[in-house]
Amino acid sequence: MNSGFAEQCPEEYLATLLRLSRDTAPQRTEEWYKKRSVMLTTASQIGKPSDTEKAMDEFSPAIRHGCDYEDEALFQYQQKFPDRKVIQMGMVTEEDVWGPQQLPELFANRVGGSPDAITYKIDEETGKPTDFRLLEIKCPYWNRHYAPDKTQDYIEKWYMPQIQCLLIIFGLSVAELLIYYPVNEDQKATLYIHTIPASVEKQALLMLKFLAQFDLE
Repeated sequence: MNSGFAEQCPEEYLATLLRLSRDTAPQRTEEWYKKRSVMLTTASQIGKPSDTEKAMDEFSPAIRHGCDYEDEALFQYQQKFPDRKVIQMGMVTEEDVWGPQQLPELFANRVGGSPDAITYKIDEETGKPTDFRLLEIKCPYWNRHYAPDKTQDYIEKWYMPQIQCLLIIFGLSVAELLIYYPVNEDQKATLYIHTIPASVEKQALLMLKFLAQFDLE
Protein backbone atom coordinates (compact mmCIF):
# COMPACT_ATOMS: atom_id res chain seq x y z
CA MET A 1 0.00 0.00 0.00
CA ASN A 2 1.18 3.55 -0.69
CA SER A 3 -1.46 5.52 1.16
CA GLY A 4 -0.39 9.08 1.87
CA PHE A 5 2.17 9.44 -0.93
CA ALA A 6 -0.13 11.64 -3.01
CA GLU A 7 -0.39 14.09 -0.12
CA GLN A 8 3.30 13.92 0.87
CA CYS A 9 4.82 14.08 -2.63
CA PRO A 10 2.09 15.58 -4.83
CA GLU A 11 4.33 16.64 -7.71
CA GLU A 12 5.89 13.17 -8.00
CA TYR A 13 2.47 11.59 -7.79
CA LEU A 14 1.12 13.86 -10.53
CA ALA A 15 4.10 12.96 -12.73
CA THR A 16 3.23 9.28 -12.26
CA LEU A 17 -0.38 9.86 -13.26
CA LEU A 18 0.66 11.79 -16.36
CA ARG A 19 3.04 8.98 -17.32
CA LEU A 20 0.25 6.42 -16.97
CA SER A 21 -2.12 8.61 -18.98
CA ARG A 22 0.48 8.79 -21.74
CA ASP A 23 1.60 5.15 -21.70
CA THR A 24 -1.65 3.21 -21.23
CA ALA A 25 -4.23 2.49 -23.91
CA PRO A 26 -7.66 4.14 -23.55
CA GLN A 27 -10.50 2.01 -22.26
CA ARG A 28 -12.12 -0.45 -24.67
CA THR A 29 -9.40 -0.28 -27.30
CA GLU A 30 -7.77 -3.44 -28.64
CA GLU A 31 -4.64 -2.89 -26.55
CA TRP A 32 -6.75 -2.27 -23.43
CA TYR A 33 -8.66 -5.55 -23.93
CA LYS A 34 -5.36 -7.37 -24.48
CA LYS A 35 -3.94 -6.19 -21.15
CA ARG A 36 -7.23 -6.83 -19.40
CA SER A 37 -7.24 -10.42 -20.66
CA VAL A 38 -4.09 -11.35 -18.69
CA MET A 39 -5.42 -10.05 -15.38
CA LEU A 40 -6.65 -12.58 -12.84
CA THR A 41 -9.46 -10.15 -12.18
CA THR A 42 -10.18 -6.44 -12.52
CA ALA A 43 -11.60 -3.83 -10.19
CA SER A 44 -14.86 -3.76 -12.16
CA GLN A 45 -15.26 -7.55 -11.86
CA ILE A 46 -14.10 -8.08 -8.30
CA GLY A 47 -17.37 -7.23 -6.61
CA LYS A 48 -19.87 -8.54 -9.15
CA PRO A 49 -21.80 -11.78 -8.57
CA SER A 50 -19.75 -14.56 -10.20
CA ASP A 51 -22.93 -16.40 -11.20
CA THR A 52 -24.39 -13.39 -13.00
CA GLU A 53 -23.02 -13.64 -16.52
CA LYS A 54 -24.98 -10.64 -17.67
CA ALA A 55 -23.17 -8.47 -15.12
CA MET A 56 -19.86 -9.46 -16.71
CA ASP A 57 -20.97 -9.00 -20.33
CA GLU A 58 -19.00 -6.11 -21.82
CA PHE A 59 -21.42 -5.89 -24.76
CA SER A 60 -24.72 -5.92 -22.90
CA PRO A 61 -27.15 -3.00 -23.42
CA ALA A 62 -26.41 -1.79 -19.87
CA ILE A 63 -22.66 -1.63 -20.51
CA ARG A 64 -23.15 0.09 -23.87
CA HIS A 65 -25.47 2.62 -22.24
CA GLY A 66 -22.84 3.40 -19.62
CA CYS A 67 -20.13 3.84 -22.25
CA ASP A 68 -22.34 6.13 -24.32
CA TYR A 69 -22.89 8.60 -21.48
CA GLU A 70 -19.64 8.53 -19.46
CA ASP A 71 -18.16 11.49 -21.35
CA GLU A 72 -21.37 13.45 -20.87
CA ALA A 73 -21.29 12.72 -17.13
CA LEU A 74 -17.66 13.82 -16.91
CA PHE A 75 -18.49 17.04 -18.77
CA GLN A 76 -21.29 17.77 -16.28
CA TYR A 77 -18.85 17.16 -13.42
CA GLN A 78 -16.26 19.53 -14.91
CA GLN A 79 -18.93 22.20 -15.39
CA LYS A 80 -19.83 21.85 -11.72
CA PHE A 81 -16.20 21.86 -10.51
CA PRO A 82 -14.18 23.89 -13.05
CA ASP A 83 -11.20 24.17 -10.67
CA ARG A 84 -10.58 20.41 -10.74
CA LYS A 85 -8.12 19.00 -13.28
CA VAL A 86 -8.90 15.61 -14.86
CA ILE A 87 -6.51 12.83 -15.90
CA GLN A 88 -7.76 9.73 -17.72
CA MET A 89 -5.89 6.49 -18.32
CA GLY A 90 -6.27 2.85 -19.26
CA MET A 91 -5.73 -0.46 -17.47
CA VAL A 92 -3.10 -0.32 -14.72
CA THR A 93 -2.00 -2.49 -11.80
CA GLU A 94 -0.60 -1.45 -8.43
CA GLU A 95 2.84 -2.41 -9.78
CA ASP A 96 2.38 -0.10 -12.80
CA VAL A 97 1.80 2.79 -10.41
CA TRP A 98 4.39 2.06 -7.76
CA GLY A 99 6.94 -0.33 -9.27
CA PRO A 100 7.70 -3.82 -7.82
CA GLN A 101 5.65 -4.38 -4.70
CA GLN A 102 6.00 -6.44 -1.54
CA LEU A 103 3.40 -9.06 -0.67
CA PRO A 104 0.77 -9.75 -1.79
CA GLU A 105 2.56 -9.81 -5.15
CA LEU A 106 -0.33 -11.68 -6.78
CA PHE A 107 -2.63 -8.74 -6.06
CA ALA A 108 -0.06 -6.11 -6.99
CA ASN A 109 0.61 -7.24 -10.55
CA ARG A 110 -2.38 -9.37 -11.59
CA VAL A 111 -5.33 -7.25 -10.46
CA GLY A 112 -5.95 -4.36 -12.84
CA GLY A 113 -8.17 -1.35 -12.84
CA SER A 114 -9.20 1.41 -15.25
CA PRO A 115 -10.31 4.51 -13.36
CA ASP A 116 -12.68 6.77 -15.21
CA ALA A 117 -10.42 9.60 -14.04
CA ILE A 118 -8.17 10.91 -11.29
CA THR A 119 -8.91 14.53 -10.40
CA TYR A 120 -6.98 17.14 -8.45
CA LYS A 121 -6.78 20.86 -7.75
CA ILE A 122 -3.92 23.36 -7.82
CA ASP A 123 -3.27 24.98 -4.46
CA GLU A 124 -3.56 28.75 -4.96
CA GLU A 125 -0.84 29.53 -2.41
CA THR A 126 1.79 26.92 -3.28
CA GLY A 127 0.96 26.23 -6.93
CA LYS A 128 1.25 22.51 -6.17
CA PRO A 129 -1.29 19.80 -7.01
CA THR A 130 -3.49 18.79 -4.11
CA ASP A 131 -6.68 16.91 -3.18
CA PHE A 132 -6.25 13.93 -5.54
CA ARG A 133 -9.47 11.95 -5.92
CA LEU A 134 -10.44 8.83 -7.80
CA LEU A 135 -13.45 9.35 -10.07
CA GLU A 136 -15.79 6.50 -10.91
CA ILE A 137 -18.75 7.11 -13.25
CA LYS A 138 -21.93 5.03 -13.39
CA CYS A 139 -24.79 5.63 -15.80
CA PRO A 140 -27.44 3.13 -14.68
CA TYR A 141 -29.50 1.53 -17.42
CA TRP A 142 -32.52 1.10 -15.19
CA ASN A 143 -34.67 3.93 -13.85
CA ARG A 144 -37.68 4.19 -11.57
CA HIS A 145 -39.95 2.75 -14.25
CA TYR A 146 -37.92 -0.48 -14.38
CA ALA A 147 -36.86 -0.55 -10.72
CA PRO A 148 -39.43 1.33 -8.63
CA ASP A 149 -37.85 0.11 -5.38
CA LYS A 150 -34.60 2.00 -6.13
CA THR A 151 -34.06 5.72 -5.88
CA GLN A 152 -31.97 7.28 -8.63
CA ASP A 153 -28.99 7.87 -6.32
CA TYR A 154 -29.03 4.20 -5.27
CA ILE A 155 -25.55 2.65 -4.99
CA GLU A 156 -25.32 -0.92 -6.29
CA LYS A 157 -23.48 -3.17 -3.83
CA TRP A 158 -20.75 -4.11 -6.33
CA TYR A 159 -19.74 -0.47 -6.82
CA MET A 160 -18.01 -0.41 -3.42
CA PRO A 161 -15.52 -3.30 -3.98
CA GLN A 162 -14.60 -1.78 -7.34
CA ILE A 163 -13.93 1.62 -5.81
CA GLN A 164 -11.99 0.23 -2.83
CA CYS A 165 -9.88 -1.88 -5.23
CA LEU A 166 -9.05 1.19 -7.34
CA LEU A 167 -8.17 3.15 -4.19
CA ILE A 168 -5.72 0.36 -3.28
CA ILE A 169 -4.10 0.46 -6.71
CA PHE A 170 -3.67 4.24 -6.69
CA GLY A 171 -2.97 4.69 -2.98
CA LEU A 172 -5.70 7.31 -2.64
CA SER A 173 -7.88 8.07 0.36
CA VAL A 174 -11.01 9.44 -1.34
CA ALA A 175 -13.15 8.61 -4.34
CA GLU A 176 -16.09 10.38 -5.91
CA LEU A 177 -18.81 8.18 -7.34
CA LEU A 178 -20.84 9.90 -10.04
CA ILE A 179 -24.27 8.47 -10.83
CA TYR A 180 -25.58 10.08 -13.97
CA TYR A 181 -28.89 10.01 -15.83
CA PRO A 182 -29.02 11.66 -19.26
CA VAL A 183 -31.97 13.61 -20.58
CA ASN A 184 -34.98 11.51 -21.60
CA GLU A 185 -38.67 12.06 -22.10
CA ASP A 186 -39.37 11.81 -18.36
CA GLN A 187 -36.57 13.82 -16.77
CA LYS A 188 -33.77 16.32 -17.21
CA ALA A 189 -30.12 15.27 -16.93
CA THR A 190 -29.28 14.47 -13.31
CA LEU A 191 -25.88 14.02 -11.69
CA TYR A 192 -25.51 12.56 -8.18
CA ILE A 193 -22.11 12.73 -6.46
CA HIS A 194 -21.17 10.46 -3.56
CA THR A 195 -17.90 10.91 -1.65
CA ILE A 196 -16.44 7.50 -0.74
CA PRO A 197 -13.53 7.34 1.75
CA ALA A 198 -10.95 4.58 1.62
CA SER A 199 -11.67 1.89 4.22
CA VAL A 200 -8.76 -0.16 5.58
CA GLU A 201 -11.19 -2.78 6.86
CA LYS A 202 -13.05 -3.13 3.57
CA GLN A 203 -9.82 -3.19 1.60
CA ALA A 204 -8.33 -5.90 3.84
CA LEU A 205 -11.45 -8.05 3.47
CA LEU A 206 -11.42 -7.48 -0.29
CA MET A 207 -7.80 -8.58 -0.56
CA LEU A 208 -8.27 -11.61 1.70
CA LYS A 209 -11.32 -12.70 -0.28
CA PHE A 210 -9.33 -12.45 -3.50
CA LEU A 211 -6.22 -14.25 -2.18
CA ALA A 212 -8.34 -17.03 -0.65
CA GLN A 213 -8.99 -18.30 -4.18
CA PHE A 214 -5.35 -19.38 -4.53
CA ASP A 215 -3.01 -21.86 -2.86
CA LEU A 216 -0.22 -19.54 -1.77
CA GLU A 217 1.80 -22.05 0.29
